Amino acid sequence: MAFRDIVPWNRRRKEGATSPFELMRETVEPMERFFEKPWTALGRFPRMPEVNFEEKPSEIVVSARLPGLKREDVKIDVTEETLTIRVEQARSQEQRKHGVLRRSESSQSFVRRFALPSPIKTGEVKAAFKDEVLEIHLPRVKETQVRRIEIE
Repeated sequence: MAFRDIVPWNRRRKEGATSPFELMRETVEPMERFFEKPWTALGRFPRMPEVNFEEKPSEIVVSARLPGLKREDVKIDVTEETLTIRVEQARSQEQRKHGVLRRSESSQSFVRRFALPSPIKTGEVKAAFKDEVLEIHLPRVKETQVRRIEIE
């Protein structure tokens, strides 16, 4: 297969000769746009939520904004060294119009797994979900101490 077979006919047949570099650019640019934002091009996959970590001497506080989700959709698994946030949401809609039943179903899911910077007490972990914000408090096994070092 030759390169000219890949490029659409209407782009090959421009007025005058087309340089091979221009043909290559016309082929590569759409692929670059797709890989910059692959799922937005398809328009059906959810965006991964942004997760913020705040380290305190006695605990680690993790917060994530989860718009459009309910508390029942979120599952949290924790070990001494890892935190896993799992979301599974299923939607179902029924609509009757002019004697016709229209049913649509959709689902979305994602998993975020994080390695924690220090061991935590798994028995004392607390989580709250309020106003579409998930907040997890992970108490440390041993408090960290900050020591200031003087520069010589």
